[in-house]
Amino acid sequence: MPSTSLDAVHVAAAYLYPVKACGAMPVDALHIDRWGGAEGDRRWAIVNAEGEVTWQGTYPRLVLISPTLLPDGLRLEAPGQPTLTVPDAGLAACSFRIWNEAAARLDRHEGHDAGHASSAWVSAVAGAPVRLVRLSDEAVGRGEANRLHVVSRASCDDAAAQLRRDGGPAAGVLRYRPNLVLDGPESLLPPFAEDHLRSLAWPGGRLDISSRCVRCVVPNVDPATGDTDARVLAALAALSAERLPGGPVSFGCYGQATAGARIVRGQVLSLELDF
Repeated sequence: MPSTSLDAVHVAAAYLYPVKACGAMPVDALHIDRWGGAEGDRRWAIVNAEGEVTWQGTYPRLVLISPTLLPDGLRLEAPGQPTLTVPDAGLAACSFRIWNEAAARLDRHEGHDAGHASSAWVSAVAGAPVRLVRLSDEAVGRGEANRLHVVSRASCDDAAAQLRRDGGPAAGVLRYRPNLVLDGPESLLPPFAEDHLRSLAWPGGRLDISSRCVRCVVPNVDPATGDTDARVLAALAALSAERLPGGPVSFGCYGQATAGARIVRGQVLSLELDF
């Protein structure tokens, strides 16, 4: 099908997730790293007692951890917990395993353990014995990792409307853990335009879309409380079945951007769609 270029769409919000599976950090701009992702995004992770990087599907209360990147480390905050500061330097080397979706296996990677005090802190929030680790460059840059997650405000509004029809909970954009939230006139950016997005561009940069985002149970987790509600994924499944009959539950898309570029909140974008 011929492509169509659209203008007047802009970046409504940008987020980093400094610790994989933990809360969002709103930012004014994303700085694109050498791998096409956002600098500082998912640089840290939570590892379970089996030495595997874990996720909100197992420990939904991890979403209550609010991370902030510091020039020389990381600050963590959570309800009922004292503020924790973790330095980048002086951490002990360690290894752990990360699930490789494409190969359907756990791959071993290297990193640095943040120490016993941070382990006790994150374990108290998670309600289980876990550890905080900093990923090596090799682990961050692994080829199978998804780089940037993009959703539109219109798609999030459609999902919220579906949830209201189903009697489900309120659901804001952070349920879907985007790096970029796009907004613009519905005539230019209708709900689920991401299903047809090929690329977005701005002066000095470009983001090429690699795939739709297939959803798991993570959107069921309320980022404000850590509680779960299966009606959220059910609503996404219903919307996905209407758009993509017979396909997996999809919401948003993944992409990779120009290394060294910068994309700021409010930036006007040119979109290329496959219709």
